[in-house]
Amino acid sequence: DSSRPVRILHPDGRDESRPYNTPQKIAMTPDVITVRALPDYALLAQFATGEWRRLDMRGFLEYPAFAPLQDAALFQLAHVQHGTVVWTEEIDLSPDTLYLRGHAVPDGEQE
Repeated sequence: DSSRPVRILHPDGRDESRPYNTPQKIAMTPDVITVRALPDYALLAQFATGEWRRLDMRGFLEYPAFAPLQDAALFQLAHVQHGTVVWTEEIDLSPDTLYLRGHAVPDGEQE
């Protein structure tokens, strides 16, 4: 019965009841709006929320999909296309990866 309430026990101890058919809000990762490739194989990206994140890409360069980016000139070609960081038609990085694995950069420290 979809009108019957459902009980949700959260890991933090909260206890919540709501109708079974109540939709949940799903947080979406914001789009990247600007990116800079840094000389140390890191990306500095600004998201649509205004947040800045820095991601060290060196660990990714071991994977075949990202191995061509070991060429520093190619790595420097990083740009934003449709909210995603792109180097070539074959190499891109999802905003999810950049947002979730990147480290927050405080305001004024984006240099």
